[in-house]
Amino acid sequence: MTKIKSIAKGSLGRVVAFRLSPGADIYESLKNIIEEHNIKTGVILSGVASLKQAVLRNVNLIPDSFPMTDAYRVLTKIKKPLEVLTLSGNITELNCKPFVHAHIVVSAGEENGLAYGGHLEKGCIVFSTAEIIIAEINEMQILREMSDDTLTKEFTPKTKK
Repeated sequence: MTKIKSIAKGSLGRVVAFRLSPGADIYESLKNIIEEHNIKTGVILSGVASLKQAVLRNVNLIPDSFPMTDAYRVLTKIKKPLEVLTLSGNITELNCKPFVHAHIVVSAGEENGLAYGGHLEKGCIVFSTAEIIIAEINEMQILREMSDDTLTKEFTPKTKK
């Protein structure tokens, strides 16, 4: 049985495509573009890039109870040439401000095909280029609201009336 906490329907609106120059921070640039274009609810459709370093966040321990804290997370900094294989995520509202929740997978260009993935964090720095496409979602608002299950502000979609 599927346990759906909340569901909403909407449609895609404006699409914003942009290219980042060498030295740009992908996370900070996403936040800036979203604010400049006043996108409150959206989706990251595509992201490819070459990086000179990445910072990823992952869970390294499952807590006995919620809420999840940084004590159960690990930040991994990878400082070497990397290719972004995928960048995906969503744009929601947290405390009336845009909030980017994105995951990234990067390859290290090694013979064994080693790849790393996790939450996109500040510190993912463009080497030569980054090509990113985001879309606004209309007729829907996605908030980060407190969840009784996780005691954390979670993804909460609502259909606009």
